Amino acid sequence: MDFETTEIICIAAAGLLFGLFGGSLGVGSGLMGLPFLTEVIGLDFAVSRMTCISNNIFISLSAVIKHRRKQRSFTGCGLLIITTIPGLFVGMYTLDKVANQKALWMIYCIFALAVLLLFLSKGKPLDLDDFVVSPIKFSIIGIIVGFFTITVGIGGGGIMVPLLNRWAKIPIKRAIVISSATIIATSVMAFVMAQNVTTMHVSMQGITISAIMLPGMLIGGYFGGELGQKLPNIVIKSVFCIIILIGLYKGIEKIIV
Repeated sequence: MDFETTEIICIAAAGLLFGLFGGSLGVGSGLMGLPFLTEVIGLDFAVSRMTCISNNIFISLSAVIKHRRKQRSFTGCGLLIITTIPGLFVGMYTLDKVANQKALWMIYCIFALAVLLLFLSKGKPLDLDDFVVSPIKFSIIGIIVGFFTITVGIGGGGIMVPLLNRWAKIPIKRAIVISSATIIATSVMAFVMAQNVTTMHVSMQGITISAIMLPGMLIGGYFGGELGQKLPNIVIKSVFCIIILIGLYKGIEKIIV
C-alpha cells in the first residue's frame, strides 16, 4: 500500500489526536477512526475496521502504562474481559453473515447513538469513594463491548465508561481506567478472531496504517491517560458528545448514500 507524503503526515497526525482523546477518555479509536479512515483517507470498511482494532491496542496500552505507574486500581477488569468473549463470538457470526457495508455502518450508528443518549441523559457522573463490582452488570457490559469491537472496530469505551459509571455505579475516573485495560485484551482477541472473516491482506493493510500512527498514538495515549484524570467531568462529557455527533453524522451519511 503506497501513500503520498501528505497522506502519511495526515495519518501520523491523526494517530496523535486519537491517542490524546483515547487515553484521556478511556476509549479506543473506532468512534473517530472509522469515519476518518473511510472518508478522509478513502480506505475500505474492512481495512478501516482492522486498523481501528489495531489502534485500540496501542492507544489503550500507553494509557494503562500511565495508570499503572500512578498505582490506579484495575479492579473488575478481569471479569469484564472474560465476558467480552461471548460478545466477540456473536459479532464474528454477524460479520460472517452480513457482507453489506451499509448494515455494518448501521451497527456503528446504533453504537454512536446509544453512547450519545447515555451522555445526554440526566444526572452527572458519579464519583464515589467506595464501589462494589456487580458480576451481572459487568457481564452484560462485557458482551455488548465484545460485539461492537469485532463488528465495527470500536474499542467500546464510548459505551463502557458511561455504563460502568451510571449503571454499575463505578466512579467516572475509575471507569476510564477499567475501560482502557479492557480495550487492550478485547481488541487483541478481536484482531485474532477476525482472521476467520477477513483476509490476511486486509489485516496487513490495517497493521501498516497503524504502524504509521503508532508513534503519535503512544505519545498521545500516554499523556492522555494523565489528562483524563485531571480534566473536569464536564469537559470529558462535552468532548465525548462532539466526537459522537461527528461520527454519527458521517455514519448516517454512509447509510443514505
